[in-house]
Amino acid sequence: MSMESIPRPEKEQPVEPQKHTPERLLKAIDALNKTVVGKVEVFGKENLKELKPDENVIIATSHIEDPDVTLAVSVLGRSLDIAITNQSVHHTFLGEPGVNIGMRIAGRENFLPISYKKSEGKKVSVFDPADFDAMKEPMTNGKSLVVAAQNPTFTGQLGKGGVGAVYLAQITGKRILPFAVDMDKKEGLLKRPDARTHIGKPFELEHIDGIENLVSLDQKRKEGTLSPEERQNYKDLLSTLKQQSEFVMRNIAVMLPEEKRGIYREHPETK
Repeated sequence: MSMESIPRPEKEQPVEPQKHTPERLLKAIDALNKTVVGKVEVFGKENLKELKPDENVIIATSHIEDPDVTLAVSVLGRSLDIAITNQSVHHTFLGEPGVNIGMRIAGRENFLPISYKKSEGKKVSVFDPADFDAMKEPMTNGKSLVVAAQNPTFTGQLGKGGVGAVYLAQITGKRILPFAVDMDKKEGLLKRPDARTHIGKPFELEHIDGIENLVSLDQKRKEGTLSPEERQNYKDLLSTLKQQSEFVMRNIAVMLPEEKRGIYREHPETK
């Protein structure tokens, strides 16, 4: 064999590190989960193979219990570079001291604020399009965002979905990755409930014509300056967002046991 016929070894190319959530956030979230959750099982990992290389998504989670959101980070954080959306009250020390200190430990840059209001003595998230417009930049830079698809119910069942996740999908063009948590009922003070987490198939929502006008229309609504035509346009956009939200919630519900599907239990798509 002549020297010319001997294949020359290819020059080794540097291996790029896998993109994942900052270690600071992962360690803080993992430590928190260990205090409140026992054994965690993960189902649907194969659905992550449907994501394109370096694709970032909107992770729409159930929110039956508080750990639903943090479990999404622990389960998906080594496959995606994640940031968390949470109520704006958590972003001030005087508003929620305990949560705010936890955010500082985990890295405040890893959290994005969503507006809230008090309802029946509880703080619930409210939809403000401007909150989500501010999230376009981190998503452009490759972040996947965890967005609770509903306000927490604490009833053991899904509640009605919100429109934040679907609106964010509309204005970024990103796909939604549904995520559901089935947690055992807590028994006693010391026993941590086990949880089964489910990763759904990513999907794209149909584009809503005129959705780019929602921020300005919402601002006019707040100012009381909407014309009759604008008011109807605003209502139509919200109505379509709500329809898409129902689709997202059904994708979450189908991954849960029947008794936890709540108002989506009887829908043909979840049976």
